Parts: sequence; structure tokens; C-alpha cells
Amino acid sequence: MFPSAGRHILQGMDDDPHTPPLAEFPVRYCLRMQGHITFDWSDWLPDAEVRFEGEGVHSSTTVIGTVRDQAALSGLLSFIRNMGIWLVSIQME
Repeated sequence: MFPSAGRHILQGMDDDPHTPPLAEFPVRYCLRMQGHITFDWSDWLPDAEVRFEGEGVHSSTTVIGTVRDQAALSGLLSFIRNMGIWLVSIQME
């Protein structure tokens, strides 16, 4: 209905100093999940570093590894969601 409105919004985002830069892949990510997740992460993150913290309801798993591209990141996040894993945070390293 308003074809120029979308272009204007996208163009304006490029000039916003508060907008984080787009990631250039491959990128290392740090994913923190609730609970101790004992899973072989190497299918998703070949260089995965896994850390377990806490006990019981306060336990968490931190996985750090390199994601090759946007599709791999999307697949990894879908996998985590489909497994019912509670993703606490995700950060670029």
C-alpha cells in the first residue's frame, strides 16, 4: 500500500548510530542455556567449547563456537527451540 515507506525505514536504519553492525560470517557465538545439556554440539559448531555451571534448577550450559553463515545460525536456533531447550542468552564473541 505504501511502497516507499519500507524503503525509507530500511534506508534510515543504515544511518542510526545505535543500530549494531550486521555480522560478517563466520562468527563466534556464545549461547547460554538453562540446565546441563549433554549433547554433541560438533554437528552444529565444529569448534564447540562447552561449559557446565551450577546445580539443579540453577544449572546452565554455555556453548561457544563458530557459525559459518546465517542459515547455519537459523538452523542451530531452530534445533535448540525444537529440542525444548530454554535459551537464556546469545551473544557474538
